[in-house]
Amino acid sequence: MKRKRSKELLIAASKKQRPNETVNSTNSRNKCPLIQVLAQYGLLESIVSHLFPKDLYSLALSSKATYKSVFPNSDSRPNLFNKMACDGTGIRIRGLHHRGSISSSNKCKDSAVCGTNDDKRRVESRPCVTCGTTTCDECRIHCTYQSASQKPGADDELPEFSGFALLSRSEMRILSPAHMRITESEPWTPGPHHDQGLLDNPIDSDASAPAEWVEDIIAFDLGDSPLQLSTSSESSHPSPVIQTFWDITERRKRSLCHDCFGQECDTGPHSDCRCTLKSHFLERWLCLRCFLAEEKLIQDHFYGLEDHCVCGARLDKSKALILCLWCKGEVANPEQSPPEVTL
Repeated sequence: MKRKRSKELLIAASKKQRPNETVNSTNSRNKCPLIQVLAQYGLLESIVSHLFPKDLYSLALSSKATYKSVFPNSDSRPNLFNKMACDGTGIRIRGLHHRGSISSSNKCKDSAVCGTNDDKRRVESRPCVTCGTTTCDECRIHCTYQSASQKPGADDELPEFSGFALLSRSEMRILSPAHMRITESEPWTPGPHHDQGLLDNPIDSDASAPAEWVEDIIAFDLGDSPLQLSTSSESSHPSPVIQTFWDITERRKRSLCHDCFGQECDTGPHSDCRCTLKSHFLERWLCLRCFLAEEKLIQDHFYGLEDHCVCGARLDKSKALILCLWCKGEVANPEQSPPEVTL
């Protein structure tokens, strides 16, 4: 058989490959330009910096190809969230829960603004420790929110301040150190001054109780005893000043038998709770959406029946072990007798 010349062989091979090349070229031309852009991470980052999370999800869910381009792996979502600005969800949640005083004498003006929209000051933003969404300082959880103020009526007077405890609906007076005539204390500017000052009674409440320093409230060791600060025979316990904090710290407790405690406790049966409001809420940068989700999870956690453990066993309150659902450590039982000291 006469051998084909090399030139003829090259032409034949070229003809065999041409259909595949044509298909690839056609696919490239038919590929959506948006998908081609999103597949380039540098361009995707630039686009994401102008979006909020809900916008990114809307874009990603428009098609399977788009979703794969936006979220190609498990690290893509938190990385992209870090490039975004805060979307103001926390301010909207605060608006749904916080209710201003109905008292006509209280004319404090609320100045709460999401950091993304605040052109008067720089507001710090960080990723939420739970969902990774960029959250500004105004949209995360605080123990006390102080963003409402009223200008003084005279030159020798100080401005009045008010705010809220967590997401409680009751507006409360907040006093600055200057109000207490503490030396070397500069008068507060209009704010905000979250987690600071002296927390006073709710404005629309007839109840009266001693005001409490916010720092004392948030630094109280909740593993040693239930929240209790100033004691007064004339005020109820818990006082209206700390009522919101009392409620949320008591909800985290579960009384269990020894067997159930060992199963529920993540850190070992002899690990003591050392939680404070400061460590649980302020030292964790938590967005308000995740704060509400955590609280719902705790409220839905089975309580058990009165005087009974979750397993059904009857509890002797003086011998029950108290579990903290925040840290899974053991909370001191106030009904237990102190150990006897032998000399």
